[in-house]
Amino acid sequence: MISKNIFLVILAVVTLCGFTNCEITLENVYQEVLELRGAVRTLETKLKIQDSRISDLIKTVRRQRIVLNQAILGETGRGRSEKNSTNNLTSPDQINKSNIFPSRNVSNTVPAKSLARLEKRLLTGISSTAPLDVTVNIVAFYAYLSTVLAHTNLGPDHTIKFDVVKTNQGQGYHSGSGVFIAPQSGFYVFTWTVRVGAYNSSPEYHSSEIVINNSVYGSAYALAIPASSRDDSGTGTVVAHVNQGDDVYIKTHSSHKGNGGILSEGFGRSSFAGWKIN
Repeated sequence: MISKNIFLVILAVVTLCGFTNCEITLENVYQEVLELRGAVRTLETKLKIQDSRISDLIKTVRRQRIVLNQAILGETGRGRSEKNSTNNLTSPDQINKSNIFPSRNVSNTVPAKSLARLEKRLLTGISSTAPLDVTVNIVAFYAYLSTVLAHTNLGPDHTIKFDVVKTNQGQGYHSGSGVFIAPQSGFYVFTWTVRVGAYNSSPEYHSSEIVINNSVYGSAYALAIPASSRDDSGTGTVVAHVNQGDDVYIKTHSSHKGNGGILSEGFGRSSFAGWKIN
């Protein structure tokens, strides 16, 4: 049926072009029709997903309604025995016919203690099969250096730009500057690793610092000696409260002059990561 409709559309366009001398080609028309058909199919798929979610929500509401009615019947019976009075109680027939929710008239028929127990049962029993987007409030990033960062002295206060971004939920990390800008306020964990290697005659070393909102918050040190390890890495981890818009980045030490470059390759990466914990 779709192919027939496509043929009719193409035939109509070609006929129209015959009268108007337009420059539309048959290939262009066919391509546009295919794109439209793809868009329609995408919309149909989304509608099916929404229908399924609505159906799941309706089933959940029905189950909760049954649980609610049963709970109200049980609590009103308990309240009757506690108060030894039936003057203000709603009969089961009335409850079933009214099809009520917790916010309507329950406080007039159920004692306060029973109402509290009822609310607890309802809150703990609520469930939903509809999928939830668990990534909405997540902030997390991870990046590393793609290659060796200079075999010459980097100097003090040199911002290390970790240019390969593997994770950036919340879009807070900026590889061009090496700076993480907090998209949300809260407590964060930050960790970084700087690797050095002494493959010549002299030792290589670097002290690195993490800067949060223009203040040094922590540091790490790595020392590689030719005669022994020849390779070393320094890792630092901090937990800090960061306000929305604050800058966080890694740099070489402001006063301790390092020697050599910062390594990063397949056997060991110099990296920077962070994530929000609340």
